[in-house]
Amino acid sequence: MINPPVKTNKPNVTLSPQEFSDFRDFINVEIGLNLTSEKKSLVLHRLSSRIEKLNFKSFREYLRYVRSQNSGAENERQHLFDKITTHTTRFFRESKQFELLEERILPDILNAKAHSAQKTITFWSAGCSTGEEAYTLAMVLEHYKRKHKKVFEYKMAANDISRKVIQAAQKGIYGRDVIRQIPSEYHKRYIQHGTGPFEAYVRVHPHLKRNITFQQNNLMNPASLPGFSCDVILCRNTMIYFSRTSRQKLVNRFTKNLNPGGYLLTSFTESLHDMDTELSQLSPSIYKLSVS
Repeated sequence: MINPPVKTNKPNVTLSPQEFSDFRDFINVEIGLNLTSEKKSLVLHRLSSRIEKLNFKSFREYLRYVRSQNSGAENERQHLFDKITTHTTRFFRESKQFELLEERILPDILNAKAHSAQKTITFWSAGCSTGEEAYTLAMVLEHYKRKHKKVFEYKMAANDISRKVIQAAQKGIYGRDVIRQIPSEYHKRYIQHGTGPFEAYVRVHPHLKRNITFQQNNLMNPASLPGFSCDVILCRNTMIYFSRTSRQKLVNRFTKNLNPGGYLLTSFTESLHDMDTELSQLSPSIYKLSVS
């Protein structure tokens, strides 16, 4: 008896140093992502099956296709960005920032709005992934309004490079285990539990969605800016994956889009110390644009 060949997970596609270099340059220009040499095996792992499925003979041939204007290339670029980007997030991630938002940032903005013709507070969740950050912010704002008996309107833009994660964010449905991340006073009011065949899932309350616009967008594209200037921009755990040049471009874009006195919130692992910026650092990960 002849035994069938043993199937392995080893890809048939290879990735030469030059191919990786070309790919790295393409990704950096397109979406700002900085792929170090340590990411070579990750790139091959994430894309080899896709390249084989499309019947390309080499990584070089696949890259030539996604760079082209051929019919279908734009959709494939989106599929590529979905594959190559990281989307780790959770509710109330780096919760200290949301505490500072309630204690210092919101009172400051509300005070400024009292003397302004524009009363609506505006937010941008840049690199929002599957939506947990945007929904957390909405919970905090609604909680603040109830706790302090404040009346104000707000709106929020939330975007990400990945079409797949934006679709997930728009649904606002998550595995039931996420409630461990959400303080009880929030999840009792703002999280709905599934029943029957959906008991393993929860969803954010529909009224949290009413002021949020989720959109697939590339932060490296100037057209990615919201259609309004912002009082607060959150871009957390995104710029750590970017090259310095891309980070500088992004910080410039954020600064241009902030209202005077507006805030930029980064993650605690990110810093603007090597950036040329008009923003002043108030505390780790919190920056402010001067009023004058």
